[in-house]
Amino acid sequence: MTATLCIIRGVPGSGKSTVARQLIEAGQYDCLFEADDYFTKDGVYQFDGSQIKAAHKACYTNVVNALTQGKRVIVANTFTRKWEFAEYVEYCDAHNILYTIMVLEPKYRNVHNVPQSTVHEMIARFER
Repeated sequence: MTATLCIIRGVPGSGKSTVARQLIEAGQYDCLFEADDYFTKDGVYQFDGSQIKAAHKACYTNVVNALTQGKRVIVANTFTRKWEFAEYVEYCDAHNILYTIMVLEPKYRNVHNVPQSTVHEMIARFER
């Protein structure tokens, strides 16, 4: 098995987690990591904005560990700005790992109850 990375970007409600799970169920990827995992304890999502940097650091570490093991990995986060996923691309380039970037458009109700005003702000700053 050859390590590969799929970076899924999109604002809340774009279906990032749903698409990622479908790709895993189809056998195209082995595992999924999201910064939101950091805020889920015993199946309950409890967001704490003061921990967002720690959440993204943990997500990156999990992705790198899985890639090091040769796994086919998906990372799904909002990644509204290019610099937010640049370290994943740089890691892949440095280690000769193939990667794809998938951008999803908002079309669903977001499951984390992010206020619509915040979603609109994220859409406005989203870098293509």
